[in-house]
Amino acid sequence: MGTYIEPLKNALVQYTPGLAGALAILVIGWIGAFVLKGITRRTLALFRVNERLGSKDRPLNIEGGVSTGVYYLALLLVVLAVLNTLKLDIASAPFEALLTQVFKFLPNLVAGGVLILTAWLLATVVRGIVTKLISTIGADKRIGPDIQVEPISNSIGNVCYWFTFLVFLPAILGAFQLAGLLAPVQTMINELLGILPNVVGAVVIGFVGWLVSKVVGDLTRNLLSTMGADQMGQSFGLKGPIVLSRLGGLVVYIVIFVPALIAALNALKLESLTMPATEMLTIVLSSLPNILAAGVILVIVYVLAGFVSKLISNLMEGMGIDNALEKLGIHIDTQPSIVLGRIAFFFMMLFATVEAASRIGFNQMADIVSVFIQFGGQIILGSIIILVGLWLGGLVYNSLSKAKAKYSQSMAGFVRIVVLALVTAMGLRAMGVANDIVNLAFGLTLGAVAVAMALSFGLGGREAAGKQMEHWLKKFRD
Repeated sequence: MGTYIEPLKNALVQYTPGLAGALAILVIGWIGAFVLKGITRRTLALFRVNERLGSKDRPLNIEGGVSTGVYYLALLLVVLAVLNTLKLDIASAPFEALLTQVFKFLPNLVAGGVLILTAWLLATVVRGIVTKLISTIGADKRIGPDIQVEPISNSIGNVCYWFTFLVFLPAILGAFQLAGLLAPVQTMINELLGILPNVVGAVVIGFVGWLVSKVVGDLTRNLLSTMGADQMGQSFGLKGPIVLSRLGGLVVYIVIFVPALIAALNALKLESLTMPATEMLTIVLSSLPNILAAGVILVIVYVLAGFVSKLISNLMEGMGIDNALEKLGIHIDTQPSIVLGRIAFFFMMLFATVEAASRIGFNQMADIVSVFIQFGGQIILGSIIILVGLWLGGLVYNSLSKAKAKYSQSMAGFVRIVVLALVTAMGLRAMGVANDIVNLAFGLTLGAVAVAMALSFGLGGREAAGKQMEHWLKKFRD
């Protein structure tokens, strides 16, 4: 029995100090790792890392992640120290190799962290400067309320902030020796930096063009308003939200901004993207003089048509056209002189529409309106013929009715019906309404009258015709 107890006793005496030391190292190391974790977390919280690198919408817990990593790294060192104290070389070899790799990579980790910190500091400074500069020039008040988004200064500042990080990204990936990600990111950054001058140039050109067009447009609008263009437009009948001063300012704005926008698109030098838009804007710009000319034509003719309409209405009223129609038995609610003025106004605007449509290249619309004008002219000509016929029919009726013949009233009515039928046929033919039907109806009517007269004369004069025939035969025989 003594032979077994004695070696056990010696082994306990030999390994007890090591076990006690390993246990002490484990406890002290664990406490130290916990304290180190707290110190790291408080240090990072002192610099407000989470608040600076994160946002309200996407919060980041960088402080907790870094402090937890420091904690487990310290525990790994403690475990390695415990295993070495216990002289467990087989168990400590993997941990020792892992720590060797960790400490070998530690300079890269520190370099990457320093680069991230530098990028963050520089990005923060750039964002602050850009946001302050844009806010100082008043861009937020001019653009923000119109499009109802966050201030433009904050948006551009955030773009500059993340662009600064993007510039540092290849160096950070290189410090971490992430070669698989470094190559595509480096290619992307090079291409982005290659087109960056073009983008900056396009933005500057577009912004300057927008600013100049807005200033000149507002100046034109205020100048026209001061000169009384709005009151002049109202006197011509132009009422509503669109006034002459605002319309003039809009035209000047488009004339200046469209070429600037074309120049900005050309500055990008991305033909596959900018060529269609540039061609479209070029077409709009080249069509703008014709559009303006068409608008001027419509406005001028509108003003002239209003003047001519009133002139024709007054002239017709002075000639007594209103009373003449009443004498013919035609009664309408609106005065005929006013109707004629409105007809003149309508046709003048139709002529102006044809010319304006031709100016802007709407040839099909011009052809349609031209056909409508031609048909309207035929309608007016036919109506005039019918009105003249009504006047002649009334004149003949009155003349024959005054005669003291036995059948004067019947004859007067018959003649008026004949005259009305004749002028109605002539009017409908002038209108171009079913010419074949009009001709056929008129021919059948005359034919029926001729046949009726022939029959009545033939049947009624048969006895007289027989006596005349006998007289001719008797003279022939003698």
